[in-house]
Formats: sequence, C-alpha cells, structure tokens
Amino acid sequence: MNRLWLRIASAFFLSILILLLLLWWALTSTIESFAREQVITQLEDTAQLISQQLQFQEIDEIHENVEIWLEDLNTESNVRMTFIDTDGDVIVDSMHNQASMENHLEREEIQVLLEDSRRSYTTERYSDTLEESMLYHALKTYDANGEIAGIIRTSMTLNSLEQMIAEFWRSAAFVTGGLLILFAIISMLIARGISRPINEIIKVTKELRNKNYSSRVNIDTSGEIKILGESVNDLAVSLFEQTREIEENERELESIISQINSGVMIVDKAGYIELINPSMTSILNLTKDDLIGKHFTSIKSFPTLIRLMHELYQDNRKIQEELHLSENFIYDAHLTPYYGKGWKRRGIIVVLHNITNIRRLEQIRSDFIANVSHELKTPVTSVKGFTETLLSNEVNDEKTRNYFLQIIYDESDRIDRLIHDLLQLSRIEKHDIPLNIKTVDVIQLIHSTAATLQNEIEKKGLTLQLPNLDEKEMFVELDVDRFSQVILNLIANAINYSKENGNIKVGVVFSKDEFVLAVTDDGIGIPKNTISRVFERFYRVDKARSRHSGGTGLGLSIVKHLVELHKGRIDVESVEGEGSTFTVIIPRKHHDVSS
Repeated sequence: MNRLWLRIASAFFLSILILLLLLWWALTSTIESFAREQVITQLEDTAQLISQQLQFQEIDEIHENVEIWLEDLNTESNVRMTFIDTDGDVIVDSMHNQASMENHLEREEIQVLLEDSRRSYTTERYSDTLEESMLYHALKTYDANGEIAGIIRTSMTLNSLEQMIAEFWRSAAFVTGGLLILFAIISMLIARGISRPINEIIKVTKELRNKNYSSRVNIDTSGEIKILGESVNDLAVSLFEQTREIEENERELESIISQINSGVMIVDKAGYIELINPSMTSILNLTKDDLIGKHFTSIKSFPTLIRLMHELYQDNRKIQEELHLSENFIYDAHLTPYYGKGWKRRGIIVVLHNITNIRRLEQIRSDFIANVSHELKTPVTSVKGFTETLLSNEVNDEKTRNYFLQIIYDESDRIDRLIHDLLQLSRIEKHDIPLNIKTVDVIQLIHSTAATLQNEIEKKGLTLQLPNLDEKEMFVELDVDRFSQVILNLIANAINYSKENGNIKVGVVFSKDEFVLAVTDDGIGIPKNTISRVFERFYRVDKARSRHSGGTGLGLSIVKHLVELHKGRIDVESVEGEGSTFTVIIPRKHHDVSS
C-alpha cells in the first residue's frame, strides 16, 4: 500500500535528484572547460617560467642551460617540456630522446609562431612522437640581441586531462551520493513530519464519514496544516450538532407518527418504504422489518392499495378512496406526493384512517331509525286500524268492541314502553342519570326483583333457580334501582328466549374485590356470528318471539350501559339451540362511579 509519507518523501527526493542531475549536466561542460583552462594555465606558467630563466642570454648559453632547467622542472611536474630552435630541431625534450626525434618545423604550433608575430600559441593535436592526443602551448624566447632564440613548448596528454576530470567526477559522485543519502533521510523525516498530521486528518475524516462525530484531530504542528486540523474539528462539532438535531427531529417525528392512530407510510421516489408507524404495520399485518427498505409492491396481500400507489406515481396527483382491506375493516385512504428542494418529488405519503366504526355507527343509526320507525309503525298501524273500525260503528257487539279497545290499549302501552326505554337509554348513554350508591344485600335484591316476574315465569312453566336466601349476606355498593333493572332485564330476556317448561338459573360469586352475577337459560341460544350484536339497540335473535312477548329490543342495550355506569362489564356465552349465559362483573366498592 502506498503510504502518504513515502509518496511525499519520493517527491522530495525525486525533485532533489532532478535538481542534482540538472546541476551535474550544467557543470559537465563547465568543469571540463575549467579543467582545460587550468591545464592551459599550467602549461603557460611552466613555459613562462622557463622563458624567464633563458631570455636575454646568448644563444649558446641558452642551448646549454635549457636542458638543466628542463630536467629540474621535469622532476616537479607531469608537463612535457620541449625546446625547439628556429630550424625546427629539437634541442631537448623532457620525456623523449631528442636525438631520435624528427624535425618539428612542420608542427602546427611551430609554424604559427615562426610565421606569425604572436608570441604564444595553444593547440590540441595528435602527437606522432607519443602517439596520443595532446594539448600544446608554444612560447617564443629571445636571446640577448632580441632575436628569437627558439620556442619553448609545454604539453600534456589529453589522457591526463581526462584522468583529472574523471578524478574530479569520482570525488563529485562520492559527495553527490552522500548528499543524496542525506537528502533521502531528510526527505523521509520531512515527509513523516508532514504526513503524520495529514494522516491524522484523513483518519478523522474517515471516522466522520462513518458517522463517528466524536473523533477529533490531535496534532502538534503549526501553519496551514494546523488550521486544516482545526477546521476539521470545527466540522466534526458542526456535524455532531447537526446530526444530533436531525436525530432528535427524526425521533420526535417518529414519536409523533407512532402515536397517530391512523396508518402512516412514507415511500421514496423509487418506491421503497422509508418510514412506517405501528398503526400501519398492524393494518397490513406485517412487521416493521418486513416493510422498511422494501418496495411497496411487496405488500402483495393488498392489491387495491398497490394499485392506488401505482396511480399516484403515474399521475402525480392526490388520491382519496375508501378501501376494504379486509372483511371487517374499512379505511379512508389518502395518498399524496411530497416534495423536496426545487419542488422535486421525493416520494409519497400514504395515510389510512380506520373508518370502520364510523361506517358501523352510520349503519347503526340507519338501522336505529329503521327499527324505531318499524317498532312504532306496527302498534300505530294496529291502533289506527282498530280505531277506524270502532269509528265506523260497524262493531255492535260489546265483547268485540272491548276486545278492540284492549288491543288499542296494549299497543299504546307498548308505544309508551318503547318511548320510555328510548329516553332512558339516551339518558344513560349521556351519563345523565346520577347513581345513588348504597350498600345492598345483593341476594335479597335478586329475590325481590325476580318476584315481579313471577307471573311471566308461571305462564311459560319455567323453573327459576335463585341464590339461597339462607346464605351469608353479601353486600355490594351499587344503585339499587339501576341494578334492579339490570337483574330484571336479564331475567326477562331469559324468559323471552326460553322454551316452554325450561330452566333459568341466577347465580352469584363473590370475591374480595368483585361481584359476579350470572343468568343462564336453556333457551334457543344465539348464533355465533351474531353474539357481538346482542347489545345493539333493537337487535333480536328471534324477532317474532320478542315482539310476541312485548319486548322493545332495548333491554340488553340498557343493561350494558347500566353495568358500565357501575364501572363493570358484561359478557355473553351461548350455544345455539342449547341456551345462553349473561355474566355481569362489577367492583364491590365504588369510588365516584358517576363521574
């Protein structure tokens, strides 16, 4: 893995290496020129030194002394020295036997000086004598008469020059190598110094990307990197605060949505579910994990809802429709798009309001109106019919007339009872009846209430079994009149739906906190699918039987509301054809029950 410090160090080192190479390249010609100039200077100085020793002497003296001088200088220098007379003959040579050397009159440097007025001349050429390239410097020397006594020539092989340059480059290479090693170490140290805080910043930014907003940059440096680190820390603080605010808003939104009784679902623009509240999961009968992150088409059990969502994605318009998502539940569906910045659609919001109870209440109201109309119409029709008959004077028989009048009286009484029960039920539902709570011996109350129905019991040949009066007194706090009506209505209901010569049993159970009253009959029973409706107004299991007995169809509804006024509850168990049991459970002690 490429590390940052290694890349920085490599960049530093490469930059320095390039600079050194450029410097090396620039110095190559300079050094060679400098070395050449140094050699030429040495040749000139050597020739000048010899010339100073020989000038202004007689020609013979010059020939005698030149060999001595050349021998002395040859021991101190690697310069080849040659003295040549004006005829081109080599008088003496420091590195070669002059006797075997040919005439040098044709040599370039000799010709130039003998034919030209210049005193010195420098050239580079191949030496036939030494058989290698050499650098020559020739200098005229004069005798005492001012005449040219000869030419002093100093020379050096180019190989020596190249050796000097090579030696220099070897030294330079050694120094350069040392510098490169030093620069490499310095580059690594600098790179580590730079990369350490940068790596720290990178590490923190990765933590921030992974939503670890508590991570901070801790660097001991200065300059721009310190400013960058402080900026990253400021960013981390800002992100932490913004994220916390967003999370709080999301929690608040989720809390609000979760408390909404209506089902709420938010779907993104691609059709994937982003948010859903518990009410919606309950409606769809799926868990949150089954829905979050899934496409809305995965809700396969509700094709109508999927169809509406498809329509909204296609038409981008609000949709409201009543949905029957199951047999027992009705929902008012609201689907609407929601938008982000620039009015770009971000998704849709689906809200399902449970209107089952509303529709049920509407049905109950409709049924109530129909039932009241029907319940009133039947006796009114009877009263009207018999009254018209009496008014027509067609009935002359007193017995028949009295029979008609009795029917009119009974039907009028039935209308009166119906109106009384309706008014009473209305007052009970509105809690418009205050309870007069007293401590009552409930067994005694059962016996006294049941006695009022003795005639009806005897007419059908029924057997009524009541709790034994000899048992220990059991006291309960309740409203005597209201609870007496509960007992009366339950026993009357049992009488109405019991078969001839049937049995009715009234039982009681006491506990420390509750009192239980159970009324059981062996009558026609209640169909299982209608048990939940027995406490509705005007509901009758057997309409003909109930009307024949004079019932209004409101008795059990009144019982239910009176029991609830006592902070109790009522349950029913029934097997069709075998009978029913109505169970009332109320607390034995009441505290502000009428509130």
